[in-house]
Amino acid sequence: MKLSLKHLKKDEQTLLLFTFLYSLGILFQLYKDYYFNINTIDSSCTIIANGMGLNLRIVYLIIMSLMATNILIEKVFQAIWILTATLFFIFFHDFLVCQAGPEKVYMAWNHAMVFWVFLVLGVRKTIGTTRAIFLIKFYLLFSYFAGGVAKIKHGGEWMNGYTLQYYFLQRHIDLDTPLAWNLVANLSVSKIVSYIIVLSELLIPIAFLNKKIEWVFVVGCFIFQGICWYTMKLNWMNYYGWTYLIYASILIVNYIHENSLIHSWIDLA
Repeated sequence: MKLSLKHLKKDEQTLLLFTFLYSLGILFQLYKDYYFNINTIDSSCTIIANGMGLNLRIVYLIIMSLMATNILIEKVFQAIWILTATLFFIFFHDFLVCQAGPEKVYMAWNHAMVFWVFLVLGVRKTIGTTRAIFLIKFYLLFSYFAGGVAKIKHGGEWMNGYTLQYYFLQRHIDLDTPLAWNLVANLSVSKIVSYIIVLSELLIPIAFLNKKIEWVFVVGCFIFQGICWYTMKLNWMNYYGWTYLIYASILIVNYIHENSLIHSWIDLA
């Protein structure tokens, strides 16, 4: 029996496409990182898993299995996403507690994003498709705003130029990233870059006032993350970056509608 999409609204088509693409992305990430995630865990520090009597290897395999079947199962039992979110939280909470290395500071952001997206997918029938899409976009953009707030929480020290130099130099020492250090070697340039980053992050809330402004911020953040990846080997795409697929899904669905290809797409589905 064919899956009929004829009666789905654009938002429903967008979320359906995002769910499919996002599931593939996270499944790919889980598969790619399996040995790293499992082998860097010391069973003595797995707080939640130990308390619940869970084997984290089994939990990880269950998460991967759910990611591979969620799209089919959710038609009967959509709350499967809530189960996936819960297991994801349990595993990666303990993983972050046990794992060490220069990337640890970023991993909490990366994995927290996946948990919240899964949770939204699990309650989208209750809150509605439009609100679900808004929340996914909100989580993505709010994470940058939260980063800006964290930078100024203890004063303006983050923008003195030296702080950014310290972070970039440490990345260079840990991961051999000469481009990162060259970018901020000049103190004046480091100060300017610091102010641009913080002000851009703090201005994120205005993105929700206008769709054009929203896209400016989204594209700007994406480019910024690309620069960080290229110069600092900052693996932002791991888990966190797949959330950008919500905007890719919007573009794809809009393109299909605007070019009158929707019926062909429906027939293929």
